[in-house]
Order: sequence, then structure tokens, then C-alpha cells
Amino acid sequence: IPDKWNMDDMIYRVKILSLAYYFTDNPSYASKAGELLRVWFLNNSTYMHPNLQHAEIVRGENNGTMRGILHGKNLPDVIEAIRLIQNSPSWSKQDQQGMELWFSKYLDWLLYSKLGMEEGRQTNNHGTWYALQVSAISLFLNKTHVAKSILQDVRDEFIARQIEPDGSQHYEIRRRNSLDYSIFNLLGLFKLASIGERLGIDLWNYKTSEGEGLQKALDYLLPSILNKETWPHSQIKLTDRKNIVELLCRAAIHYQDN
Repeated sequence: IPDKWNMDDMIYRVKILSLAYYFTDNPSYASKAGELLRVWFLNNSTYMHPNLQHAEIVRGENNGTMRGILHGKNLPDVIEAIRLIQNSPSWSKQDQQGMELWFSKYLDWLLYSKLGMEEGRQTNNHGTWYALQVSAISLFLNKTHVAKSILQDVRDEFIARQIEPDGSQHYEIRRRNSLDYSIFNLLGLFKLASIGERLGIDLWNYKTSEGEGLQKALDYLLPSILNKETWPHSQIKLTDRKNIVELLCRAAIHYQDN
């Protein structure tokens, strides 16, 4: 069933097309981005239902699991793409309203469905990327009180739960590909920190009383990002270079002095 890969490909293409429109003002890029968004989210005959109920099923056992919600981790990129094309001639008021309605229904499902509430209670990378989806969508829908509540929980609870005083992420270093998972989880926290900037919540420089924080987690990873042989935990495959590049680009912007 290729739906997951199709969705990831669609989001990647929409992201590239919207950036191309932003930098060139060439309307053909916005037109194609809008076409892909309408096919996936708005057209009656092709749209995706606004939930991930069946994203990860164990056949013969269940009708979906909370783990499938992680497959929506890139949906905030759709929101960023819409912001870049929303003033183009190719994006109508009806398109904008349709996308807001779709994300409103999806947000309700994340917040109030059985699977959504279960995923929201997770303390590892699943909880991080759930929080990212909820906060990004809430900001898009001008539900800033929901986004602020999520970001404050990340600051007051998540960071202390996930990051040790030495900077390691104890839920992620248990995995067989623990360097990948540590990078992946920290990237999610970095994206949450970017949303926090818009709401006056500084996650970039926040530290607990024990010194845990995002920069400490980055410092722990950097030597092994540069040389995987120094990683003291399990990593049985090649690391995801795409996540590494995005993590380091975001770090370079926010930790320039160091």
C-alpha cells in the first residue's frame, strides 16, 4: 500500500514548489503546488480523510495503532508551503478555507480520538512529533492557546524527561539505530523551538535545573555526527543524512556564537 510514500512525496514536492515560487515569483510553481494540494486534500474524488486511523495496522489484530500518527510528521511542511503561495493567483480563498477546514478536522482527531490521545501521552520521539503536529496546526488555525499549552509542556516536561544532564536522549539511545533516533527526536524539538519563537517561548536556550537543554543534546551528538565511529551506542545502518543536514542548518542559525 503506497499511500505513506505517496504522501511523503507529495509534501516534498509541494515544499520545493512553494519555495521556488517564493524565490522566483514564477506563478507556474505556485500553480503546480496548488494542484497537488487540491488533489490530496480538497477534491471530492481523491482527498485524504483528515485522520491517520489506518496509517499503521496489524492485520488480524487491530484497526489501527497510535504509532501511525508519526507518519503525519511532515504535515507541518504543508502549512509552511501554503503560507508561501497563499497570495499567488493560483491559490483562492476557497482553497485556503478548504485547507483550514481539513486541518481543523485533523486537529480535532489528534486531540480527541483514542489513538490521538494515546500518542499525545508518549514520552519519546512519538510524543515530540505529535506535539509538533498539534502546535503547528493550532498556530495555522489561530488557536494560539492550544499551541502555547503544547510548547509550555515541552519546556516544562518534555526536555527534562527526554534529555539527560550529559545531553543523551535516554528513550532514543535504547534503539538499535540510536544515533538516527537521537537526531530525529532532536530535529523535532528544534522545529518545536522554531514555533516557540513565534509565541514568545524560548526553547532554544532553555535549561532545566540539572542543565538539560536542546543545546546540550546537540553537543552530545555533534562528535558522532562528524565521526560515527565515536558513537557509544548501537547504530547498525547508515545515518539519515537529510535529517543531519536539517538539524545542523537549524543549529547554525540559532547557536552561532558556539
